[in-house]
Amino acid sequence: ISICKIFNVLRSMTWLHVALFALMQTAIPDLAVQFYTGDMLLIVVQVCLLLMLGTYREPRASGHVFLIFFLLSLFTATQYCYVVFMLVFLMGCAQMQVFNGRTLVAAFIGIVTPWWIMFGFGIVTVADIHLPDIKDIFSQIDFNDTFLLLITVGLTALLIVLSLVLNVFRTIAYNARARAVNGVFTVLSLVTLIACCVDFRNIISYIPLLNFCAALQVSHYFATHRGEKTCVAIMLVMAAYIALYICQRVI
Repeated sequence: ISICKIFNVLRSMTWLHVALFALMQTAIPDLAVQFYTGDMLLIVVQVCLLLMLGTYREPRASGHVFLIFFLLSLFTATQYCYVVFMLVFLMGCAQMQVFNGRTLVAAFIGIVTPWWIMFGFGIVTVADIHLPDIKDIFSQIDFNDTFLLLITVGLTALLIVLSLVLNVFRTIAYNARARAVNGVFTVLSLVTLIACCVDFRNIISYIPLLNFCAALQVSHYFATHRGEKTCVAIMLVMAAYIALYICQRVI
């Protein structure tokens, strides 16, 4: 809500994204009732977005860039999925037109600093550093849960792709700053979608962020394409997620 209000992401006063995100989370009830890496990743990325979107053509953006990469690097100590989004925010620097030598140095220092502090205080040692121990989530849940989870993620991914394609013609007409903001969300959505496909064994870590991206992209489309039958389309999307929730509770 704060991101949308401050940066006018949806180009309209609407709370549709809140309702859609809530329903998308409801459709994964076993994950929604616990606080885990996926939720923490979503919170960290949203904080980074608040920092990044405020740097448009800002000559003193290096401080924000440092904090973004500091946070991502710090939480990489808990799960490797945060590394993926360093690329997103590096591209975000280019879209915000603050990509230069100073911000690159700030990003590098931001990545190094958490580890420097942890090694310096003896919180971690060289022996603690190892490659991720990846466990296949699908080997831990039964077939029905796997099938419904994949259907839910597939529906969310389809909504993201359709919304991105349909939003292109509207975003072209935006001013430079609005296009830059929209570009950051587009890259974030695509990278999250690709991460779900490539790192499918760790897919649950990306699902809350995928839902966040989908809720914003779908809401952006409906906010800028209002018509007599818009409500019907919105209700159909909501009904699909309610049906998925019921299936997961019944089966």
